[in-house]
Amino acid sequence: EIDDAATHREILAYAARQGWDVAEVGRSERGSLSIPLDGRAPEAEPGMTFSGARAGLFHATTGYSLPEAARFAEAFSGLRDFSGAAVSVWARERAQRHWRQQGFFRLLNRLMFRAAAPNERYKVLESFYRREDPLIARFYASRLTALDRLRLFTGAPPVPVARAIRQLIPCFKTAQS
Repeated sequence: EIDDAATHREILAYAARQGWDVAEVGRSERGSLSIPLDGRAPEAEPGMTFSGARAGLFHATTGYSLPEAARFAEAFSGLRDFSGAAVSVWARERAQRHWRQQGFFRLLNRLMFRAAAPNERYKVLESFYRREDPLIARFYASRLTALDRLRLFTGAPPVPVARAIRQLIPCFKTAQS
């Protein structure tokens, strides 16, 4: 549950602590986004087809699903066989492929939510948003290059190194399997 009134008060209190005067609130939004840290791709029951967030078709770090929904719809329109069985297999394979491709983003989530102390997580975001705009755009588009991924780990670490390494170890175990 999201307590809108409490959230509103917390935001105004934060603004006051920063010395900002809030004259009015023009608009607001509420919601929650999926931010997975690890796990397996969601799977539909045999004979069923999932798409969208329920199928794990979203950006693992931002939780945004609209770009992937558009890619899904475009790819779907190119199918030749629209039988239930064919669509089910196609959608499952697409979701599993997408989940695998999002592994790096789930690692970033673990670094932010498991390696950083709750009151220090903003440092991870500060570090990220100091990067060059094209890298940030590729990040949001889920189109990071190998060099981009390396760049995200350069510079002063925004989380304690020992805690970050503990989040990286499972990645190496998976790679060896």
